[in-house]
Amino acid sequence: MFKKWILINFVKVIIISTVSDESKAFEYYMKAAELGNAVAINDVGICYDDGIGVEKDEKKTFEYYMRAAELGNASANYNVGAWKWN
Repeated sequence: MFKKWILINFVKVIIISTVSDESKAFEYYMKAAELGNAVAINDVGICYDDGIGVEKDEKKTFEYYMRAAELGNASANYNVGAWKWN
């Protein structure tokens, strides 16, 4: 589990550091999300929440957080709870 977490975060660092265009980074997260990757689905929600590479959209933020949470992503579960409180 920990090795998987390290690998996922390593890939995030690679994407963010090698892709200077935030919209291109969003595109990569979206492709992974479309393949059903719960971490990427949560990351797409973060992008919509913070306006990273895409225009902010509260509805899509919540939709992506919920999809990732339903797949068992712990970060997404936290994000859903935090988002509801704000």
